[in-house]
Amino acid sequence: MPDYKLTYRLDLGTLATFLPNKRVPIYNWYYYKESFSRDLVFYIIDSFGIKAGDKVLDPFCGIGTTLLACREKCIDSIGSDVSEIAVFASRAKTRIYGIENLREEARNLFKDKFVSPCVKIDSGVVNRCFSKFSLERVISFRDKIAKIEDETVRDFMMLALMVSAMETSSAKKTGRSIRSQKNQSAPPLKFLLKRRIKNMLRDLKKTGSFNARAEVMQTSATVLNVDSNSVDAIITSPPYLGKTEYAQIYSIEQVLFFGGCGRPHVKSFIGEQEEVSDIFCGKHDLPKKSFGYFHDMNLAILEMHRVLKSGGKAAIIVGEGCFPDKVVASDILLAELAENAGFIVREILVLNERWCMRERTEKVGKLRESLIVLEKQ
Repeated sequence: MPDYKLTYRLDLGTLATFLPNKRVPIYNWYYYKESFSRDLVFYIIDSFGIKAGDKVLDPFCGIGTTLLACREKCIDSIGSDVSEIAVFASRAKTRIYGIENLREEARNLFKDKFVSPCVKIDSGVVNRCFSKFSLERVISFRDKIAKIEDETVRDFMMLALMVSAMETSSAKKTGRSIRSQKNQSAPPLKFLLKRRIKNMLRDLKKTGSFNARAEVMQTSATVLNVDSNSVDAIITSPPYLGKTEYAQIYSIEQVLFFGGCGRPHVKSFIGEQEEVSDIFCGKHDLPKKSFGYFHDMNLAILEMHRVLKSGGKAAIIVGEGCFPDKVVASDILLAELAENAGFIVREILVLNERWCMRERTEKVGKLRESLIVLEKQ
């Protein structure tokens, strides 16, 4: 195993979670607990000396935290993700809106009387988590919003509905699955949607507008549609090794708002192909289930190196992999792949430590969550 120096910065640990974003306007429009915070992006921007006029890339943009933070700092950004939900949420959060136009469309949305739609959803989890009453209203509002001609306004309203729909359901996202809590009661969807739109409009008014441009693309991090040597910095957090819940816990939104097809997870899925060889050629005695992950991450790192300007820096937030018999040091191994790709590994900051548990009872070892800092020569 390569001998990289680890610097412990557990004081930054909370910044590697979504928690600080829960009270920040626009960032909290779509909750995603695995995301990192705006303040961590600000920390990296300041550490790297990124300034207005530079361009930042996030090849695993998720729900757009990096892009939104860059806009606040008047820095142009590019984000990519394979997930429809991720791209949708990122675009909705980083667009420039006309508040009066949104208000007018909101009034139009609520002025018509409810007409019960013909509802037939072929999804067990949706039918378990929504009453017929609630589901009819979700579909009714969804179909109304889909008819809005202005894409910017349509996406704003649809995001508000997507979040409100989950609030009126009995769904609870717990770790790797969705459970139905039937004893939960929620206000009617119309009330929740009105409140959500009102709060989002208030956020736009409070934050004002930003001049920086944020471009969001639906594409894989392994094959970026970005020119070589064109970005000044990279700030990103790829999926963590062994974290498969990305593919499951957003299945309700996928079915109701994106036709039930495509990848339902928020972050680009890495390691999908299982039948690949060990890119380290057996040097690190890795579980076979990790081969696809490191194969794809190597491709993503090579793409990062290609698009980054000489002298540019990359920050990669990543967690170690938890397996029944061992902890896989993903941060060290990704740093090794980055070095092989031509990067200089400047430092690895350890932000958090958690226990890897076997069957939730037996400790296997400690898991690091780290920030890898790279520089292109």
